[in-house]
Amino acid sequence: MRFAVDVTLASDQQHLEIRQGGAALTMAPQPTTQPEAYAKSTTTVLATFDDATPAATTAALPMTYLTIDESGRVAFDLSEIKERHPLATSMTLYVIRMSQPTLTGTLAL
Repeated sequence: MRFAVDVTLASDQQHLEIRQGGAALTMAPQPTTQPEAYAKSTTTVLATFDDATPAATTAALPMTYLTIDESGRVAFDLSEIKERHPLATSMTLYVIRMSQPTLTGTLAL
């Protein structure tokens, strides 16, 4: 199951803002070590870009993994992304949570 969210670039141009129903979402910072392989709080944040070769499924697309910083925000360096994906005009963000539905949103680049 997936829920749609709104994704925008923060004013600092270094983080993404994720909103669901108007409320800002933050996530637990990613620990450097986990006590178990997959905990209920495990979250993976990744992105796909529209410059990739079309694929039959989302799982077959090249993915870029993003980091959750110590304040619970998704770190995002727009200039680095544009350098790595110069032909991309949009990015789809996936917030995959072990015990909750996946969140998805699109950001125009």
